[in-house]
Amino acid sequence: MAAEKCTPLAEINLPTKHKVITCQQKAKNTLHFKRFDAAHDVIDIRKRGQYRQVQLNFTGDWMVTPTKIQLVPYYLDQLRKYNGKLIFEDDYRATYKYYHQGRSIWLEVHFVGDGIHILKSISQLGIVRDAQYNLAQIKSRMKRYGKVVFSGLELNPAAMDKVFESEDFKLLKTYLYAHKGQKYYLTCHIQAENAYVISQHICTAFAEKFLDWGDDFDHNIHVLGVGAASPLINPKKQNAVQKNNRIELVFRMND
Repeated sequence: MAAEKCTPLAEINLPTKHKVITCQQKAKNTLHFKRFDAAHDVIDIRKRGQYRQVQLNFTGDWMVTPTKIQLVPYYLDQLRKYNGKLIFEDDYRATYKYYHQGRSIWLEVHFVGDGIHILKSISQLGIVRDAQYNLAQIKSRMKRYGKVVFSGLELNPAAMDKVFESEDFKLLKTYLYAHKGQKYYLTCHIQAENAYVISQHICTAFAEKFLDWGDDFDHNIHVLGVGAASPLINPKKQNAVQKNNRIELVFRMND
């Protein structure tokens, strides 16, 4: 796509005295990012979604060309209003994760040199915040945390259908059949007027998707809408609704 027809990430103000050299975008693509885990070890993460790449060139005085040391905090400051955080940094790149308009976005800023740096991003709609709709990752979250957290599905039947139609999620059916000794709790959290009733409605709709898999799930899935009773962050903060609205699929062994 030609640079003049490209729309860079609208939520980010590009650094001053920079121009877009090239821009590419695809409806679907896969990127591999790096991030630090809890032990500060470097791990690879694979993300698939809407892809965009923008190459920028500094047009000012080459004697004062911005460096990585200046640009890394610049982009972090731009993304803080979207609950953005820096998840990885080395000598050549910086990786961020943030939330914007119901999407989770991974952004890598790659520093080429000579005043050039590249923005690469993957944007996902209606995704899992703790795990993607990938069977291996879902099973990993089950084992480690006992639950998987979904966002962007509330009051969005199309997104909910898309989850259950994905091949990876269909494989979850086999996994659940193999673990019939477990109860599955669907807990829905919503910040809205009449939140309790809405959260019950959303949970019921989500549970019915599981029941379409067969009657064996009827006695295993327990639905609980809790409204706004258990927010993850202060409801007064920016983007609190996007962060706090979620569906948690929680796994517990029967007593």
